[in-house]
Amino acid sequence: MVFKGIVNIDSKQQLRRQVTLQINKFNGAFDGPVNPADLDKRQYSISLHQNALNITARDPSGNVLMKGHIPLQQNNAPTQQQLGTVTLSSEQLAFRSSSPIPVISWPRKVVYIDYMDVDWGASYNTIMSAVDQGFNVINIAFYMSAAGAVDMCLEWQSVSQSQQISTMEYAHAAGAVVLVSAGGSTDYPYDNYPTDPAGYGTAVANWALQNNLDGIDFDLENLSVGFAYPSLGWTGQNMVDWMTTVNLYANSTMRDAIDPSQWKVGYITHAPQAPYFSPVGGSDSVYWAGSSGGYTQVYNNSKIDTGGGVYVYLIDFFNNQFYNQGTNYTTYDECFVAGPSDFPGTAIEEIAGTTDTSGLYVAPWTVPQSAQVFGALLDASLGSSGYVAPATVNTWMTSALSTYGFNSGAFVWFYQTSVSPTSQSWVDTVYPNS
Repeated sequence: MVFKGIVNIDSKQQLRRQVTLQINKFNGAFDGPVNPADLDKRQYSISLHQNALNITARDPSGNVLMKGHIPLQQNNAPTQQQLGTVTLSSEQLAFRSSSPIPVISWPRKVVYIDYMDVDWGASYNTIMSAVDQGFNVINIAFYMSAAGAVDMCLEWQSVSQSQQISTMEYAHAAGAVVLVSAGGSTDYPYDNYPTDPAGYGTAVANWALQNNLDGIDFDLENLSVGFAYPSLGWTGQNMVDWMTTVNLYANSTMRDAIDPSQWKVGYITHAPQAPYFSPVGGSDSVYWAGSSGGYTQVYNNSKIDTGGGVYVYLIDFFNNQFYNQGTNYTTYDECFVAGPSDFPGTAIEEIAGTTDTSGLYVAPWTVPQSAQVFGALLDASLGSSGYVAPATVNTWMTSALSTYGFNSGAFVWFYQTSVSPTSQSWVDTVYPNS
């Protein structure tokens, strides 16, 4: 089996060479300061999964040296039996950074980078700036279901593979991860993938892999009361099922490309608007998300039994948007203790089952506080309502930690350096001692 493509021969020196790979053997041309003897000792394996080629290079002892992933066009995708010889000389195979994806320390300090104050032409500097500001989760926006990469994502897509890898290693060294933000308020992936949620999850994961990122933040919006999507005739349960499949295929695509031996690889987060949670089985007339439970059920559907009573959740955490909801979510109690009358049951501790008085948020149908991040606007001009000053957010974080042990983190929309307040001043104010 032969593969032709552009690969990084040496992930540390980050040399890109045109080569030919054959399973368990290197037999192609190369140039530059590369020792052919070293190449001959590497063991290459190629597999086909979800219309994508995965390539792994190992040393003679079996240690993984580098991993690559390349999607195939749908109309050219071979079956496993048809794989034979595949030529993709015009494609780029992105070998991922050799540094492991770090475990995010608490509190999570999340920032979104969209279009403001991006170093256009050198967007890697913007990511490193966010790392230097103290954020440990950086979501770059947006990957759109129809248009593909736009804004910061489009800029990052144009960065060379070697520079992408160097930037990711910089982030990892600081304990930070970088994810792609997929969706947004102007995206309608349900319309573009109504019968193919697997295709949507796979497409986003493929883009993240091609661009050396650590995972995906799904920002799925534009839902109606009941967690429904009336234009397609979907009920809340239809939407739950669609999102559940998206998560499954996003995870399997990343896992199979990076480490198939693991149940879960990389990060999957979601950024729901605060009303998108409700008790599973709750009253449709009381709870905005209705009886399906909305994201409460989506989260619990992501639970995988790995055997021996050990469970893994495909969704790592939620970046809850406590803004753009009219006059709601402007007090500590509405955000943490008991949701506003317009959206009962949607405060963080209610969703976690801690302060729920209905008796409906019961295990396993809860989302623990450890999987919820409080979301805020950097400035009132960046949303229609719900702005809370960073000093007030700091007071709320302190109270939630003292009362409930909440230390899961906070996110800010969005990165900004040229206008006050800056994202740097925001994170320094919200978390002055971390």
